[in-house]
Amino acid sequence: MKVKTMNSSSPNTTVLDRLIEHLRARDIALDGQARPTAILWTDPKSEWQPIVSTMQTKVEELLVLGEYAPEARTGPAIWLRCLVDKVLDEPALPENHAPILYLPGVGRQDLRAGEECRDDLKPLVELMFRGALWSQPNGNDWRVLTFLTSKNALSLDMSRDKATTEALLRALSEVAVAPVAQLSDRRLEADDFDQLLIPD
Repeated sequence: MKVKTMNSSSPNTTVLDRLIEHLRARDIALDGQARPTAILWTDPKSEWQPIVSTMQTKVEELLVLGEYAPEARTGPAIWLRCLVDKVLDEPALPENHAPILYLPGVGRQDLRAGEECRDDLKPLVELMFRGALWSQPNGNDWRVLTFLTSKNALSLDMSRDKATTEALLRALSEVAVAPVAQLSDRRLEADDFDQLLIPD
């Protein structure tokens, strides 16, 4: 799905800004259906986890699957489900955006396992029908490398070798706040990401 937003072309638009745009773009009604009650962000290898706390400062509707810590908008699946269903009033969520549920260590297939789904995830399974999965057009989970290089996302030119991928994941917190324009003017290699980790 191609995401169109007013500020995507700004020279100051960061990778994190574009990620937020893509996630929020799933909050639409399709084919006369109701808007999704939640957006499920699966991340089987927990690759996105280093930037989630930073992202929560910008995205009030972002909730995280994990240990119960309501002040950090983090908790188990049953707690997330209660917030989506408005059974709980705290933490307060904005009315103009569907809740985004970040699910580290959980893949799309885990939620589609039916009766074989892990017990701790079962409260979320029904949200697949009332909500929307944030996934690639082919249905796969969005990996960090795929999001940065896909023509359906950022279309960055990047080496696909193991060293570059590992360097990207190490530097993800710095990559997230980098302007997309700064990354799109060359082919990215491992050294480009390692340089981001060197203090000025």
